[in-house]
Amino acid sequence: DGVAREVRSFRLVERSRQLATEQSAVGGVDQPDALRYPALVTLVFDHLTQNGRALARRAALQFVARELPSDQWVAVYGLEQRLRLTQPFTRDPNALRRAIDEATSAGTETRDRLAVGQADQDAASRAADAAVSATAADRPSVDGSAVGAAVSEARVREIIARMTRMVETADLQYRGQSTLFPLMALMKAQGTLAGRKALVLFSEGLPIPPNLEEAYRSAISEANRANVSVYAVDARGLDTARALDQSRQMLDRSGRNSQAQLVSGRSQRPVTLDDVMNSETAEGALRSDTQTALRALAEETGGALIANTNDLGPGVVGRVREDLDSYYEIGYTPAPTPPDGRFRPVEVKIARRGITIHSRSGYFALPDTDTAPLLPYELPMLAAAAADPAPRAFDYAAAAFRFDRSVTGVQHTLVLEIPLAHLTFDEDRRRRTYSLRFTAMAVVKDPAGDVVQRFSESYPLEGPIDRLPALKRGRLRFKRQVWLSPGRYTLWTVARDQATERSSVRSFPLDVPDA
Repeated sequence: DGVAREVRSFRLVERSRQLATEQSAVGGVDQPDALRYPALVTLVFDHLTQNGRALARRAALQFVARELPSDQWVAVYGLEQRLRLTQPFTRDPNALRRAIDEATSAGTETRDRLAVGQADQDAASRAADAAVSATAADRPSVDGSAVGAAVSEARVREIIARMTRMVETADLQYRGQSTLFPLMALMKAQGTLAGRKALVLFSEGLPIPPNLEEAYRSAISEANRANVSVYAVDARGLDTARALDQSRQMLDRSGRNSQAQLVSGRSQRPVTLDDVMNSETAEGALRSDTQTALRALAEETGGALIANTNDLGPGVVGRVREDLDSYYEIGYTPAPTPPDGRFRPVEVKIARRGITIHSRSGYFALPDTDTAPLLPYELPMLAAAAADPAPRAFDYAAAAFRFDRSVTGVQHTLVLEIPLAHLTFDEDRRRRTYSLRFTAMAVVKDPAGDVVQRFSESYPLEGPIDRLPALKRGRLRFKRQVWLSPGRYTLWTVARDQATERSSVRSFPLDVPDA
């Protein structure tokens, strides 16, 4: 938090040397703290295309080809539609080789198809940019039929561009969510194990759209709280120019649209989707360099980025093993503060010059909850649910509907409906847009008060201001599926208006019969 803390302990940990000393000691001595637990390495293969799979497979096989240190264990996961364990922690090199082959060969057709279709999307984007320029010019012509044809063609191109950009946005959103949340769960699970851990993430870039920024920071926090260092390996190898070119195209698109708005001035031309989303396009261009997000994830957790080479193996083998074998450990007592969900930055400074420091950037101050990762925006909702009396700033509807039974339990659908007229909208008169930040949560507890399931979502809504009156007549719906074993539960629901920091809480019993 920017305040110097007293260093309580400072030592160099050299695992291999201490292990050798321990094994050669006569009569036996107490094992050093750092060696009471094994060094764990988790290999995760994240949404790789065919070329990325080949490079990642070769690097991972080089990592397990050398004899593992006696205190090191390795696990293998594949990440596509879901996180898939292909090999639990083991020291068996044959089992690890089989797991790496499986993780880099199955379930990867989706990304390959997306890669093949990207050229068509790029072509549609270029056509759309031409349409924006043509529409913005808005100059009269003598040939009326030619004007009509040009306007019609421009509108068709604009529709194609709109669909293309919506697909791109949905793909980025999906890829970001399907990577971040499984990683958070994996790192939080490892937090129950003592000792230092390494997670080697083979990826082709990590897309972080604005609405996933909080989840991204939470992933870094979970890694730091669990003592997991992330080593990001860009499996694209030397083929990273495409991502930079995409960033350049998005910046060009935003610049041309801004220029078109200046040229049109105060004319009565209709507001287009590009006008409304221009600032988001510019921000997205800065975020489309997905290697930057990989680098930050690695460096802020004490790891490193291995990229821009087709021979990834030496970097993975050397860096990960060296860092796990030899590192400094500093102990200090942080200032006592409540678990308020605030990010607590940690910075390490030394007097010696010319040294590069790899350390953890900090963590969110969060309370202990269930095993699912806790996002910062959930903290005030948990506090509202624990308040006595429960707050009721506005009314909303909540219900649980029971459906079929399966091997996993009885299916229930939890639904919250919140009238939008009860919430606070921020209106930007200059851009003629509205925005709403709203969060919702549902928590299922057993008779002992333990959390069985927890669901939440953040709704960052934005749109043209002229549609706001009609929108306020509608409702916002939060819906989740849950499977419960027979028993008695309590369902707690929380709705929170982020703009005014007002919350409402409802709870009711939920009985699941035997039959």
